Amino acid sequence: MTTEQQITAAAEAKIKAMGGFLVSLKVHANRKILIEFDKPEGVKISDCAELSRALNHDPELLTVFETFDAESDAIKSFAAKS
Repeated sequence: MTTEQQITAAAEAKIKAMGGFLVSLKVHANRKILIEFDKPEGVKISDCAELSRALNHDPELLTVFETFDAESDAIKSFAAKS
């Protein structure tokens, strides 16, 4: 499973538990993750904060983020040499 797939799976599970659904998820090389989601009653800022905290503190994703950082550093290093 790729880094993006692991993050997507975790995000979808949390969003579903919150009563919502994932609209889109994009992972950028600079470790920026853009998640768009919605709920039937709409999304509040507190929903965004809850999702962010849940993903940042998910023990399974900690290793994914560490791997992602290493991959990003390797890509940046390669690009700098080119």
